[in-house]
Amino acid sequence: MIVLFFDAIFFLFTTLSTILARLFVFSIYLFVQAIQVFKVPGETIQAGLEQVAEFIKTCFEFVFGIIIEIISAIVSALLDNVKEAIKGSAAEMVSKVVDLMENTRNSLDGLLKDLPEIGESFLQMIQTVIETLWDGYKDSVKYLIGSAD
Repeated sequence: MIVLFFDAIFFLFTTLSTILARLFVFSIYLFVQAIQVFKVPGETIQAGLEQVAEFIKTCFEFVFGIIIEIISAIVSALLDNVKEAIKGSAAEMVSKVVDLMENTRNSLDGLLKDLPEIGESFLQMIQTVIETLWDGYKDSVKYLIGSAD
């Protein structure tokens, strides 16, 4: 990414120096044309202005071409970075899912090993609750029978 950044900067400096050189040449041509304007008739002026217009058109085409190349390089680099980020995220997500599946399997294995103990504890709880309710019922009936006398 850093190489692309420096390539873009070097390309920009090269382009700017080329544009400045062309502007210098253009100013020389313009100066020569101005001198000839004072010596020659109007047809020459028209031809000179056409050359200036053609030069300006060429410069604009050159500059816009460079701008399009720079934008295309930047967009390409951004898309490459997005692609790499997505690849990294997908690989990380797959790794996390695999870890989660392994942890779930280990937990379920542990639960299956502990299931008989859990079942015994549950049955013990049910038995204690039923015994407590039965003892409470018997004590209530004895109290009712004893208080009726």
